[in-house]
Amino acid sequence: MGESIKSAISLKIRSSFAITSGEPPITIYPTIYKEQMVQGMDKPSFFIWQMDVEQEKLMRNNYERVYQMNVRYHPEDNDLKRYQTLADIGNKLLEYLTQIEVPIFLGRYDAEGKPIEDMKPIRGSQMSFKIVDDVLQVFVTYVVKMKLVEAALPYMEQLFLNSIGIDIPDSPVVGEYLTGTVLSLDNKQIAVNGKLIPQSNINYSLLMSESAVWDKLIPGDEIILLRSGEEYFALDTKDRNRLKPSIDGGKF
Repeated sequence: MGESIKSAISLKIRSSFAITSGEPPITIYPTIYKEQMVQGMDKPSFFIWQMDVEQEKLMRNNYERVYQMNVRYHPEDNDLKRYQTLADIGNKLLEYLTQIEVPIFLGRYDAEGKPIEDMKPIRGSQMSFKIVDDVLQVFVTYVVKMKLVEAALPYMEQLFLNSIGIDIPDSPVVGEYLTGTVLSLDNKQIAVNGKLIPQSNINYSLLMSESAVWDKLIPGDEIILLRSGEEYFALDTKDRNRLKPSIDGGKF
C-alpha cells in the first residue's frame, strides 16, 4: 500500500502541474523522483518520501495504518523569486493532495482471469508545509483501515480495506503466504524463488516488528511472507512461527 500511495501522489502532481502550450499543443510534465536522490538531478523537481508507517490494532482483526508522507520541491537555481515560487507551490500541493486515488483489488477479474484494480479515494490529513534552505517540504498523512481475516482456503488470507469515507465491506485485497529466504543480514535481503525482493516492497508493520523478525537470523533462514500485490509483509521466521496455529501444519 505504501508504494501505491507514493504512485498516487506522483500521478496527482504530474497531472496538476502539467503545462500545455504551443501549436500544435505540447504538454510538459514535472520531473518527479521517488525517494532516491540522484546526482545531477533536474530542477525544478519533486521528491516523494514515505517517512513513517504506524499501525494500531482495533477491535478483533481490524487495523488502522497511518502513512506519513513528505513531498519536497527543489526550484530552479536561477529563480529570482524563489520564496514566492515555493510558497505558491506549497499552497497548491495542500489543495491537490487533499484527496488521492489508490488502486485497490476488489475481487474482480478480467476475461483472462487477471485481477482488476479499482481506483478508490483516500483523504489526506495533518497537512502542512515549510520552506527550509530554499527547499519546499510538504507533509501529509493518509490513514487506511483494514481487516485481516482468514479465508476458506488453507494458508491464505485476505485483507479488507476501508479507506476514510469509503465503505468497502467485502473487498479482498491480498492473496497468499510465501516462504522467503534470507540472503544477507547487513542489507536485510530476502528472496522468493531465487528472486530478490526490493527493500521498498518489504513491510514489517502487520504482525511482527522488524527487529523481532530479524532477531538471531542467519543467511539461509526462511521467513514467512504475506504478499499484497507488490508489497510483502514479513510475518515471522519459519522455524519459530509464532503466528496462528492455522498456519502450522502442511505448508509451514
